[in-house]
Amino acid sequence: MTRHSTGNLQSYLRTVAANLAQKLGKRPEDFRYVEIRFHDGQQWTVTTFWQYQENGQWFNVRWTETQF
Repeated sequence: MTRHSTGNLQSYLRTVAANLAQKLGKRPEDFRYVEIRFHDGQQWTVTTFWQYQENGQWFNVRWTETQF
């Protein structure tokens, strides 16, 4: 994965955090995420685990994005 594509992914994740925060009436910094990256020799698979807090409870959101 190049620096350019990594930067684009991080920018995308910040945008997603801002959109989720707006929908829930929260601040983007109330969201946390961890990225797990795996390269199988042909492509990168990036799995992102999101977590946000609402009414004292933590909720998880997860999805996988594959990049060639």
